[in-house]
Amino acid sequence: MNNAFRALWWRELTLYRRNLVSEGILNLLLPILFFLFFGLGFQAIVGTMDGIPYLAYLIPGLVLLTIALTAFDSLAWFHVTNRRNRQWDEVILMGAFPNKPGLLLAELTLGATKGLVHGIIILLITIFLAGTSGIHVNIQAFLVFMLLTAIQFAAWGHLAGMYTPPGPLLGRLVTFFIFPIFLVSGLGWEISGYSPVFESLVYWLPTHTLVAGAQSGFLRGTIENLFLIIAFIETALLVGVVHLLTDNRGRA
Repeated sequence: MNNAFRALWWRELTLYRRNLVSEGILNLLLPILFFLFFGLGFQAIVGTMDGIPYLAYLIPGLVLLTIALTAFDSLAWFHVTNRRNRQWDEVILMGAFPNKPGLLLAELTLGATKGLVHGIIILLITIFLAGTSGIHVNIQAFLVFMLLTAIQFAAWGHLAGMYTPPGPLLGRLVTFFIFPIFLVSGLGWEISGYSPVFESLVYWLPTHTLVAGAQSGFLRGTIENLFLIIAFIETALLVGVVHLLTDNRGRA
């Protein structure tokens, strides 16, 4: 890791420690409360999903949601804060980044890592609360979908931070877009319950690909090759688009 990466990581780690309550504890509290209230409430009604206790069924989707929210939030506010405080030159120059792709890679790595750390914490807490009944984990498959989720939503956060004006809109994107799209993508129920037309639309959402693949790896111990291939392609395309838009914006 070169000086540029170390400088950026040290800066963000320092900020994270200073804002541990708002960036760490409160961000983790929301999924835990959701798991307890939503999970316990529906556990009594639903019982099991495909023979899996409902609390266990919620775990993979909730872990991915936590990763997505953290990665998106980290990169989006990273850009908005630096623009607002006119610190962007400082961020670029502090470690002599060799080029814009190097800076983009550092940002995506930073956002994805934060997301994965929060996701692992939620994974451990929810497994402790739900127990391991009905879980047959293929850890490699589950980790791959966790990583792809982190990269994708770090990339989305990067774009949102570049193009969203400072203000409440970023918070509303989380509340009215990311959270609902994970719910509709099968986080808490099978999408087969939807109408055929709506089910076919949801099936091809990137979030459903991630959630369904993670559920398969975590709950059934199997790798869904189709979802894995699609998720890799979607991630590569998204990162490529982000790189292109970032480069074009830098030249403008």
